[in-house]
Amino acid sequence: MAPSASTSGPDNTPPPDGDVDKGPMVLALVTVSTGLALLTVALRLFVRITVVKSVGWDDHAIVVSAVSLALHSRTRLSGL
Repeated sequence: MAPSASTSGPDNTPPPDGDVDKGPMVLALVTVSTGLALLTVALRLFVRITVVKSVGWDDHAIVVSAVSLALHSRTRLSGL
């Protein structure tokens, strides 16, 4: 059997760099990437409404997807 990636050694000793909490890094990465995605959707909708003056089914699908992303990110980060 192949060795599994774990946070402790075979004799349950902590890793050499200590027990590192990666929660703040994950929080920052998810927050920034979700924010950029929502900003992109908002800018697309702004252009479609003001410049093109036409909103299609694909724009509605993108909004549903963006809301789903925001809710998913919120629920996943609630445990950090």
